[in-house]
Amino acid sequence: MRLARLAALAAIFSFAILPTGTALAADTLSASDCPKGAELRGEAPPKGTEQRCVLILAGDETLHGPIIGWHANGQKAAEGNYYRGLKDGTFLSWYENGQKKLEVTYRKGKAHGPETSWNEQGQKIHHAEYMDGEPDGTWTLWYPTGQKREVKHFKNGKPTGTWTFWRENGQKLEEGGYLGGEKTGVWTTWHESGQKNEETSFAHDIEHGPYTIWYQNGQKWVEGAYENGKKVGIEKRWYKTGERKAEISYIDGKREGISATWYRNREPQSEILYRDGRRDGNARFWNDAGEMRVVTYRKGKVAE
Repeated sequence: MRLARLAALAAIFSFAILPTGTALAADTLSASDCPKGAELRGEAPPKGTEQRCVLILAGDETLHGPIIGWHANGQKAAEGNYYRGLKDGTFLSWYENGQKKLEVTYRKGKAHGPETSWNEQGQKIHHAEYMDGEPDGTWTLWYPTGQKREVKHFKNGKPTGTWTFWRENGQKLEEGGYLGGEKTGVWTTWHESGQKNEETSFAHDIEHGPYTIWYQNGQKWVEGAYENGKKVGIEKRWYKTGERKAEISYIDGKREGISATWYRNREPQSEILYRDGRRDGNARFWNDAGEMRVVTYRKGKVAE
């Protein structure tokens, strides 16, 4: 029985994050607070740290009606309501300092409606919406400073719409869209400076379409394309100072054909032939003095 009581309280305390306000230890339960047929169990402070209403079914206790728990200092820790063992109604929890921690609504054992959490200083840090236990609506997270951290949207438990993430300084970190639970369109990330870091195209939750990566100084670093999650076509790369660095040919996610690299002074550095993702054939290499050597490969290994 004791294990069952502890598990019930743990279920309440597990809500670790939500509105402002303080709890008063004076709130206690009496037998008249329990629904018809239910019995009061436990003791309020200073004799105990929990009170609950239970039904006795086949010799076992089933939570039915209100339940309250207290911290060791006598401050209310959590309260909620059960209907025949299922959470039903509003559940609240508080920090030891009396500050509200979490508020969430249940219906027939499933989260249904708003869920909000706060830190010990009273700052809202999380707000979510549920329908029949599934995420539904807008979810927002905040940093302790009050700056938004994330805004996400759900429909029938699946991600939808635009999702946005920020750094604590308010600078945007990442943004992209979902459709029917799958990533779609262009997803963008930013450097701490606010300069774009990367843009990648998605379709049906996999990379599909062009992608671009930039250095922190704004200079383009990499540019290419995906098709059904695999690199295709020519991927181009540049040095941070803008000079061409490499051109790599892909087919179905594997290097195919000639891949070439250049030194910063625009002189050739290498030309390598690939077949099915492996070096195959004659490859040419130049040192920084312009001297060339030829190496022959067979299926990825240097030919003897």
